[in-house]
This record gives sequence, structure tokens and C-alpha cells, in this order.
Amino acid sequence: MKPFRFTLISLFLVVPTVAFAQSTDEWSAAVLKSLERRQPIPAMGADSYNATERQAYEVQKIVVEKLIAGGDEPVGHKAGLTSEAAQAKFDVFEPVAGALLKSHVKNTGTFVSRRQFKGMMVEMEIGFELKLSIRAEPRDVEELKSKVRQILPIVELPNIHFDPSDKVSGLDVIASNVAAATVIKGRAKPIGTIDLNEIEATLTLDKEVIAEGVGSDAMGDQWEALLWLVRQRLRDGYEVKRNDLLITGALGQVVPAESGRYVADFGKLGRVTFSMR
Repeated sequence: MKPFRFTLISLFLVVPTVAFAQSTDEWSAAVLKSLERRQPIPAMGADSYNATERQAYEVQKIVVEKLIAGGDEPVGHKAGLTSEAAQAKFDVFEPVAGALLKSHVKNTGTFVSRRQFKGMMVEMEIGFELKLSIRAEPRDVEELKSKVRQILPIVELPNIHFDPSDKVSGLDVIASNVAAATVIKGRAKPIGTIDLNEIEATLTLDKEVIAEGVGSDAMGDQWEALLWLVRQRLRDGYEVKRNDLLITGALGQVVPAESGRYVADFGKLGRVTFSMR
């Protein structure tokens, strides 16, 4: 009877691990298939797998690694859902984080086709470029500032494209790599010259104001938001490297993309311009 008892216990230990791995593989395959075909990402984290946040980040990691294996390159990290309202909407208790890839990044003055992404949104953000790699969690903001080379205005165009749209959870957002699609960079400025939390940003479409925000909209403080992002990525096993771009979440409203000419004015930090149709 002893061998039988040992086998039964072993089964109880192994089965949950196998189920977790299987569902993670299935979930990441579904996300990748949707990204490759530019189809809606299935919103199934909560309903299909009764998943955890840890599992959603595992799915994200598989998705990002597959995209890199396919020829893309990691260039930084992004924070999302950095406001309390956004967290409440997607039922999470803190912001979420994802990876930025080379294919995502464009420079100011670019053209963007709406045909590429059916759920494209527009949001203003602040970006940070690193002068040093970060291998251990910074103790505080002052230590973090010593790693940053420059700051820059950013417009992100996340692709919030899920099906069914009314079932999207924060887990789905995490698994999708936080809907990363397009990031448009303005011209950089050295740190220390601008109070980032006091920045007032305005987004216009064909000269009509469609969104406004301030620097402190991201977690109440830009540097604290950056510190959270760096710590989260390190804890999740990612590298945070020299020259990486890190963006810290939306300033003001996130609005649906429409055709026209956009200008995001960040005051002393500069502008980001682009056209879309």
C-alpha cells in the first residue's frame, strides 16, 4: 500500500503544475495568433483559465520572447493603468507593465495608418531614456535619477482590441503585453531642467483640443511611477538596460484614434506631431 499512497500524493503535486503550464501555452498561442493576424485578442484570462496575475505575466513573457525570436528587438518598458480610474475599470490593484519592442517605436512627424490596428487609442505620456543599465532595484528616486540620461515627450497608440470587449480583465491587458503597438517619440531634453509633475499637456486633432493632462496623472508622481516600473520589471526577470526607453502611463484622457493631424504639446518638454488616416 505504501507505493500506492506515494503515487497518489505525487499526482496531487504534479497535476496543478501541468494544468498551469498547459493553459499558459494555450493562452500565449491565442494571443500570438491574434497579433500576427491583427485580429481581436480573445478576452479569456478570467473566464477561460481562472488565471492569476502571475500567470498573465508568464503569458506576456512567452509572447514577447516569441516576437523577439521572430526578429524584433527589446528597446524598453511601459507602464499602463497608472490611474485609479483605469485600475478600477480593469479590476486591478496596481498598474501593469509590458515590454517595448523596436517595431513599436517611431519618431515625431511620422504617419500612422489606422488600418493596422482596429482598436487604436491615443494617449500622452512622458518617457525616460537610461544612460546606465539597472541590475538591482534602486533604493529610491534619487538613485534612480542617476541612471537616467534624458526625458522626452511621448504619444502612445495602444491597440485596445479584445473580443468580447465587455469581458476584458486586467489579466488580458497584461497577457497582451499591455496592448503595446506604437510609441511616437519627441525630442529629448536633459533631466533636471523641468519639473515633470508640473507639465501641462494638451492633445489636439486638426487644431481642436481632445485631451488634456498633467505630469502627476501617472501614479501621482512621474519619478515614483518610473521607480515602480523599474522595480516591477526587475522582479519579473526582465533586463533594464542602458539606452532603454521607459514610459510611465497616460496623462489625462485616453481617446479613440481618428484620422487627422495630431499635435501633443507638453510645454517646456516639447511636442509630438503625427498624422493618421
